[in-house]
Amino acid sequence: MAGIERGSGFGDNVAKSARLAEALLAGVPAVQRFNGRLKELNDTIARWEQVADRRDGEGDERGAEEAESQRGEYAAECDTLMKLRDGMGKFVRLYEFIAQVVPLADPELEKLSRFIRL
Repeated sequence: MAGIERGSGFGDNVAKSARLAEALLAGVPAVQRFNGRLKELNDTIARWEQVADRRDGEGDERGAEEAESQRGEYAAECDTLMKLRDGMGKFVRLYEFIAQVVPLADPELEKLSRFIRL
């Protein structure tokens, strides 16, 4: 048939969709772990804030300081996760921009970019 390119049929689109779905499902556990850890950290930070406030209200300065110290440790870990997320977002945006201008031909970078976008 004239005008129809070989390899651009419906079956090829189905295969591409199946590969994309497989890749997305492969990334789900990582996304769930990241989101779960972030929620866990935020919940722990909130609990330590409550403990610090309660101990401060009771006049237990040492206990309040210890609770605040614990809250600070968890907040630092949460900040690290947020920096990681922000850095990955910057990578994806930069990669997508550069890939439009320069043909990088690096399938590993493309896979990493797609994975991070999850």
